[in-house]
Amino acid sequence: MTSRIAYLVLFTLIWTGSILYLLLAPPTANSQLHIRSRVSEETTVGSMKKPLLMRSFVSRHSSVTLEASVRGNLGPISVITQEPPGNDWIKSRWQAASDMGGTAIKGSHWVVMHFNNQIGPVIAESIIIDWETAYADDYLIQVPDSNSNANSNANGIDWRTIFDGSDPAHAGRRSSISSGKSPGRGAEAFPLHIVHTIDLTGDDGNGVEMSHMRLFIRKGAKPWGVSIWQLDVKGYSAADTDEV
Repeated sequence: MTSRIAYLVLFTLIWTGSILYLLLAPPTANSQLHIRSRVSEETTVGSMKKPLLMRSFVSRHSSVTLEASVRGNLGPISVITQEPPGNDWIKSRWQAASDMGGTAIKGSHWVVMHFNNQIGPVIAESIIIDWETAYADDYLIQVPDSNSNANSNANGIDWRTIFDGSDPAHAGRRSSISSGKSPGRGAEAFPLHIVHTIDLTGDDGNGVEMSHMRLFIRKGAKPWGVSIWQLDVKGYSAADTDEV
């Protein structure tokens, strides 16, 4: 019994000593390298611009306003920047149609987003368009020309195109994901959501500065009036680009 107790005491002393050594011993070369790596990483992050830490859906800011070419037959154009996005098939989307059958209002259509002084201008890194099954592929993403009146309404702005959905050279910048089943198309299976994501970062990794943005829809992909659940701009306020 005495020898067993002595063994347990000796084991406890050895175990305690090992723990104390690990806690109190000077750092090894490997641990110093790990510490330096963490400091370097934190310093690098600390010297970057604030936007890298502040990306958001800037389009959902309360100061953002919208205009559209037509009122349409469902929700007002303001529903497409809701926070959070709506899911009511009638009230939570805008549609360029004249009746509940989805009869298209003829011609091209546009939606203009204004980033007002509380948030704009913004640096946009991507545009996300959540279409209903009445989607479009043939559309333009546009921003004001440098000589345009930046404080004007949609009719007073000269636009330049930064993305053209019909241009093969731009095809690699757009991705598409479909989901759900639209309740308004009978037994046929049409998606409830067709989400297009357009990358605006370019080869240099930077986004596009904009005070206004226009989605110009030249032609729908379906016979019904084009319909949008949500139009999001992901990026950050240009006012946050100062070094920290």
